[in-house]
Amino acid sequence: MGVLEYFDRGYVINLPRRRDRRAETEAMFDRRGLTNWRDRVEFFPAIAPESAAGYASIGARGGLLSHAAVLRAALDRGARNVLVMEDDLEIDPAFVARGDEIVGLLESLDWSFVYFGHNLRSLWTATEGPLLRPRVGHVILAHLYAVNGRILPRLVEFMESVDSRPVGDPDGGPMYADGALDFFRVRNPDALTLVAAPCLGWQRPSASDITSKWYDKAPVLGGMAAAARKLKRAVRGRRVPE
Repeated sequence: MGVLEYFDRGYVINLPRRRDRRAETEAMFDRRGLTNWRDRVEFFPAIAPESAAGYASIGARGGLLSHAAVLRAALDRGARNVLVMEDDLEIDPAFVARGDEIVGLLESLDWSFVYFGHNLRSLWTATEGPLLRPRVGHVILAHLYAVNGRILPRLVEFMESVDSRPVGDPDGGPMYADGALDFFRVRNPDALTLVAAPCLGWQRPSASDITSKWYDKAPVLGGMAAAARKLKRAVRGRRVPE
């Protein structure tokens, strides 16, 4: 069984105006040999709020609200589990090649979270995986992760409540989506977390909707930056994340 077949549903969070990112992600799925992704993965329209409302930026708030909405959609569908992706994702070939091994581990464990992509540099080139319990408490980045349906009700309740709290609230106020997931995990130590070793997904170079650069907004410089990122992706090939 491939990894995609194991998950009830997969979602890619994508702003409808970012057709470039959607096209790049679709091409990446095909390139990696995920031939059935169109039957298993849905592009979920990202939320674009009108104000930052205490978040670091409007994009940061949109990211939190979008991840909360995707998890809510999975919960409302009664999903047994869900795979969540962002539209600047690049998947490692091992995500497909080691699919049977990954699925076997997931079926044998009472897991709650799986970070196929993450910030733990010490595990990016590890060979004892493919999935391990993290050696540190905090795990961030939310471009390729999975959630078990058993913990979805608790998680969705928390994620939806973040936007209603003030900055600095001890129960979790405005924060980035990956920070909110990490905050929840730390507050719920019964939720078994696994991380990919080596890392199986990273963020490809792309203009950010959360922390955009000034030159991306300039007509000429923006086009030059996009071309430079495309060249960087082509030259880089298989690599560990930055």
